[in-house]
Amino acid sequence: MGIARRKTCSDHTHPGLKSNKGRFTVGDSLANEVVSCLKRVGAESRERKGGVSGITVEPNARDLVNDLGGHPHAFVLACIADRQTKADIAWSLPHAIRKVVGDFEFDTLRQLPKRKWAEVLGSSRHRLATDMGKLLPAAVRHIEDRYGGDASRIWDDGSSGAAVARRFLAFDGVGPKIANMAVNILIRDFDVALATPNARHCRRYPRPAGVRATGPSWEARTQRPALDP
Repeated sequence: MGIARRKTCSDHTHPGLKSNKGRFTVGDSLANEVVSCLKRVGAESRERKGGVSGITVEPNARDLVNDLGGHPHAFVLACIADRQTKADIAWSLPHAIRKVVGDFEFDTLRQLPKRKWAEVLGSSRHRLATDMGKLLPAAVRHIEDRYGGDASRIWDDGSSGAAVARRFLAFDGVGPKIANMAVNILIRDFDVALATPNARHCRRYPRPAGVRATGPSWEARTQRPALDP
């Protein structure tokens, strides 16, 4: 997976983390500490006016994926593309699409024919260009059907991190790594106000209805720490 190594908080064992037969519970203090740390790192990124941290892309490409107000779907598509390729390629992909089709408005993407998707992805150097040719148009359709074309509704104010992660998991081909990455970036680099959970437990999430798993089985990919809504 091509997720860039970014500046992170300490991952040492915390005294607030308790184990009970393989099930972990994290207290409120640790949950608040993690969120605070992510926000602190994000504040440093915003001071540099860098937006998404840990990537090296041209300014126009960076501006597009950072434009959560005008083009939130660019951020979503870049997250979905960030697998088994260099992060810089994945996060430059929305701009590459824009250069071929002329703009990156949602209505333009919604009406984009398969041959155009194939054209831009074929020259993108993404290792999974063929898969992206299916997953990205499917993501656009999901944003249209579920969110009325406004991807920013995925992280509406008042939503918990768990709720946002589950909404990302509802996209075809998205597993826990991408879903959790997206939530972390929203908190850390964009200071999106996501509600802090009261507790966390390791458990399996059921596969959302209508979602096709790719790669390892859905059960194997979703056995992970999860947040309560």
